[in-house]
Amino acid sequence: MSVYAEIPETDVFFSSRSDAIHWQSLSEETKQKALEQATQILDASFDWNGIPVSEDQPLRWPRKNVLDLDGFPVDPELIPRKVRIAAMEQALFLTDPVRTLKSNGIKNASVGKMSLSLTTPAEETVAPAAVALLRGLGTLRSGGSAFAKCGTLVRG
Repeated sequence: MSVYAEIPETDVFFSSRSDAIHWQSLSEETKQKALEQATQILDASFDWNGIPVSEDQPLRWPRKNVLDLDGFPVDPELIPRKVRIAAMEQALFLTDPVRTLKSNGIKNASVGKMSLSLTTPAEETVAPAAVALLRGLGTLRSGGSAFAKCGTLVRG
């Protein structure tokens, strides 16, 4: 399976981040699956700008006819660094043990004297950090995140 980010690059990227400590303890297999799932989620959740370089490429990137937020062309031969980092952030988001509990409707849990608080399961599927990174490269489809909104703001 093709991915936007590889394990070695992701390990280095997260090596000094205190919010990514759990990433280092994951098995290679779990990391690979998370990066694969992250890539699939990003491709399914975004309407990317431009068009694919080739009609038979396995992923939706690389793309041609894409401009960054400053209006400069994105290299059609490469997967942009922001897309690679967004895939890493998405993989981290998917493997975050706290988020996993919340997405299953568990608000709080204890072991001594057993305590459990339930909440409505989280609907968020795309990491907020990934959404922020991908600004200008595509549009998040409605339903891709709990923060996604549809509509038009008209200023009169």
